[in-house]
Amino acid sequence: MLCQRCGETEATVFTTSIVNDEMHKRALCEPCYEAEGLALPFSQGKIADVAPAEGIVKIDLDLLKNAFARHLGKGRESKRCPNCGMTLEQFKKRHVVGCPHDYEVFKEELGELLRRLHAGDHHRGKLPQAIEMRRIRDHRARQLREELERAIHAESYEEAARLRDRIRALEDSETTGD
Repeated sequence: MLCQRCGETEATVFTTSIVNDEMHKRALCEPCYEAEGLALPFSQGKIADVAPAEGIVKIDLDLLKNAFARHLGKGRESKRCPNCGMTLEQFKKRHVVGCPHDYEVFKEELGELLRRLHAGDHHRGKLPQAIEMRRIRDHRARQLREELERAIHAESYEEAARLRDRIRALEDSETTGD
């Protein structure tokens, strides 16, 4: 396909623009693409008048850059590790620290990341199931003994007998391994 601007060279760049809710597709060669000011538009002061017949207007790039910077929060100074120089943006992109000091510099961000990944920021560890079950049974037995003491003090002997039986059943299940 030939360039739609010069009509002589093979088109290598294909653009699509939407102006007034109408889509315009163009096929251009590199020189015509650059001549129309479309190559690296954000590095130039202003975009040249590009195909005025299509309704494209000049854009003040400084104004556009400032709007993007405010929107993306780039106007403020980024956190940076004084030891290795890693920035907060680099950390967020890679999720890898550069040196041991980064753990302190990015403490808030690491904490937030850990809370999202592990539903908390403290490692509680795991126990073998048998040990965990024994710990739960011991805790429940302790609670039942406290209730038993309160029932005896209140002279609620029927409640005390019921609690005594529950404690025995709990202790029996521990010895049988249930």
